[in-house]
Parts: sequence; structure tokens; C-alpha cells
Amino acid sequence: MGRRATLPVGLLAVICSLIYSVPGGAQSPPAPKRCSVAADADDNAPHGKRISAAEVDAPHRKVIIERIQFDGPIHLADTDIAQVIAETNQHDLDADGSGWVEELAEIGLRGAWQDHGYFRVKVTAEAQSLGGDSSEEHFLVKAHIDEGLQYHLGDLRFANAWSGDVMSFSESELQNAFPLREGELFNVALIRKGIEELTKLYNSQGYIDFTAVPDTDVDDQLQRISLVMRLDQEKQYRIRTTDIVGLDPGHEALLKSELKPGDIFNPKVVHDFYEENKTVLPLGISPTDLQIHRNQRDGTLDLFLNFLPIGVVEGVVLDSNGQPVTDASVYYRVGDDSTIGERHQTTTDCTGHFVLEHVLAGNVQIGAFKEADGYVDRRFAFPFYGEANDGGFPELRVRARETVKGVVVRLGSQGAFLELNVFDVDTKAPLDWFNYKLCNGDHPGDDNNCLGSGATGQRAQRIVPSVPITVKIVAPGYDSWNYRNDNTGSALVELHPGEVKSLTIYLRRNNKGNEQR
Repeated sequence: MGRRATLPVGLLAVICSLIYSVPGGAQSPPAPKRCSVAADADDNAPHGKRISAAEVDAPHRKVIIERIQFDGPIHLADTDIAQVIAETNQHDLDADGSGWVEELAEIGLRGAWQDHGYFRVKVTAEAQSLGGDSSEEHFLVKAHIDEGLQYHLGDLRFANAWSGDVMSFSESELQNAFPLREGELFNVALIRKGIEELTKLYNSQGYIDFTAVPDTDVDDQLQRISLVMRLDQEKQYRIRTTDIVGLDPGHEALLKSELKPGDIFNPKVVHDFYEENKTVLPLGISPTDLQIHRNQRDGTLDLFLNFLPIGVVEGVVLDSNGQPVTDASVYYRVGDDSTIGERHQTTTDCTGHFVLEHVLAGNVQIGAFKEADGYVDRRFAFPFYGEANDGGFPELRVRARETVKGVVVRLGSQGAFLELNVFDVDTKAPLDWFNYKLCNGDHPGDDNNCLGSGATGQRAQRIVPSVPITVKIVAPGYDSWNYRNDNTGSALVELHPGEVKSLTIYLRRNNKGNEQR
């Protein structure tokens, strides 16, 4: 009997990273990637220094590989190596960085060998400069290849990722969707293709969050790798609403007839519509422009298809100290239009970087906010908060199907947090309701620079500008209360950026049964 070994965790992670990178049909834009604390603490990480506009999209010299030299015999054909070189040179790799050599070794060369059955191949490489100029540098790459054994596919099976789930497709349907057969070379590219085909199959029945993860078992003596595809079909979705803009009435009616409320959602319907009508659609429009909002509780989708000319904006959000802002909300607006909602927003990653997709072509303004840090959403802010835009919200021109890079959004003044806790002076019981009025101390006597609202319960918390403000509290049946500093007698609450200040307020009942102003 042949010696069998379950694939180690490290190798399983490798195969997952190599073959499980397939998008699940037309879906919402991916969430920004997150970084580890260790990466943030690195002295060379963006959090450790100020970032200028030039650094956001700094130009670099491109890598050009002239030749790959191997230090021993290899079993791949020259044409395969030439293809690796050609594909690598098509990427805009930075010649002044060192990471591209590892990328070439791990993805380019290792991937090529794994597509020919050498699943456990090990690759090391180093680069030797052959000279260049200000735009590119040419290299000779010296590589060592430890090919290892060449494997063929053993058993191929499909199983639910969660025990007890019912398979939505038969074993034969799944086998037919997979392009690799028992006895053939264990080809990572074909396994990746198989995941794509399985994804399309499940997508066709509304399982748009479907994932497939390979589980492998290696037999070195027989040089075979058995494969179990763990299928997680997730929730099945039906269409709730379909919203279309920028399409003529005839084509809009046609598309809506194929995306009716209650239908199982199949992304291929959208893809086929674009393909069949591409000669009459705006230049560059594609199925990737489809935006999807999931209603997970009831398994329905709201679809938004924008056929108006759109582009992409990339950049970074900085705070009042010039530091990148994590988890800031980024949006665009056209003129004074503040109606562009959540589906036209994105969020920055841990380096402050954002990619804002589906931006209408034309003149737009890019803005951002992060209320958790005291930066208000100025689309809906009152004069109480100061100037409508005291930061740097750039105005720029977006062209259809193009990406504007290097955009720097500066949040401006950071606000403070004011917490009001209101009680009855005699009973010490919290009030069920009270009204507060906050006024910007830089504009005394101007009600346009005041903010008033009611609060249910004893507590209210608001973001306020980090300037002196006045505070007035009123409640039915109580005397009104105005803030005054016990030590200085000042009527102004002094606040600092990012500060959290709490006021405990006791109101006294009056004899009139209503608030005394």
C-alpha cells in the first residue's frame, strides 16, 4: 500500500492562496483590506510619517526581465519560461523595490511548475541588474528550482462544507463543471478554472456568496493527489428591486423583464445583457458596474445598474495632523447635491487609502468624515460646526472609464464630544426628556450658529466644534439651565480636539408647570 500523507497546513494554505482567488460573479465592491497592528507599528509604515500628495501615487521605474538563468536542469519547455517572462513584464513592477523578485519566484515560476504537476516545487531567485534609465531597469534573474515529484490527480469528490446541508447539484453535474479528470496532471490553473466554473454554476441559482475550498491528500508513492472540494453554497438570493439609470426606455424595460422581483438572481443574465447590447451601450460599460445590496435576513437583493459614464477615484484620507485615517467614510458629490447615498461611499483601509468606484464622470468633489474620531459628515452639517469645508476636499474632473489617482482628502478641524447628563435636583432621578441648545462661541448672538435638539432619557452626546460653546438646557416644568464655570464665571465650555467632556446637570422644578426660559 502506498504511503499517504494528509497535506500539511502550510501547503494547504499555499494551494488556497493560489487557486482560491475567484470572484463570485457580479457583486458589491470588496471591502478594503485590513492591516495588522504589527504592520501599523512599523517605522516604515504610512502611520509612522506624514504622507504627501506626491507619495500617494509616486512614479517608479518598471521591471524588465531579459532572461531567467537556471542553475540546473529543468523539465519545463523554453516556451513556458518565455511565457512567465512575458507575463511578468506586463505587470508594472517597481524596479527599486525588492518584493518583485519574490513575487516572480512564488507566483510566476512556482505557478508554472505547479501547472505541470510539480505541486511541491521550491523556488529561490535573485536578480542582477543589466542597466536601465529613469523609466525602467533590465534584469537577469538567476533561479534555483527544486522540482520535487510530479503528481497526477487521484480521486475527485465534492462535499458540503457544513454537514447536514443538502447539495444543490448532483455529483455528475459538479464533475461535469470541473475541467480536471482523474489521472491527468495535477494542474493548479485548471483547479482554479474548476472553482470558477463551480462558482458560475452556483451563481446561476442565486448562490452569489458561494465558495469552494480544496482539501487535498497526497500519495508520494503513487505520485497522486486526491482532491475533495468543500462547497459552501451560503444563502440563496432572489431579486427584490431593480434600479436602472442612464438606459433608454426600451432597453431598460428589456433588462427589467429579465430581472423581475421574486426571480432567483443569476449574474449571467446581467453579463449576457451587456454582451448582447454592447454596441448600443456607452463605451466601457461592463457587468462589473452592477452594484448589489444584500438583505441577508430575507434572502433578497436590491440591484442598481448605472449606465451613465463613470470613473474611479483613488487616494488617501489624512487627519488634521497629516496622518492617515483608518475606517474613514469617503464620498463624492456633484455641485451642491448631497443626495448621493451610501452606495456611492467607500471606506479607507489601515493606511488611509481608498478606492471610490462608480463616480459619475464630470466635475465632482471628494469628501470624507469619521464621526467616531470627531470629524463630522459636512454634507449634512449645520453652520454650528464652522465653515462648510475647513479641510481639503478636492474638486476634480473624472473621465469615463478612467481612474484619477493620487487624490488627497484632508479632514480639517477635529471636533470634540460633549455628553450631557440631566437629572432632577431633588429626586436625583434622570429626566425622561429635555431640550438642549448649543451655540458656537465664535459667533455670539447668531442663532444660525446654534444647534438645538431634544433628547429622550437622561443622556445626550453630540460632536461639537473644538471651540468655546454655550450650553442651555430646558425641560417642561423646570427652570432653564445655562452653563457657567464655577471657577471663572465664564459662560463658555472650553473644548479641545478629540476631547470627551461630560457635564452633569441638575434642574430645579418651578411653580409654573412649564420650562422657565
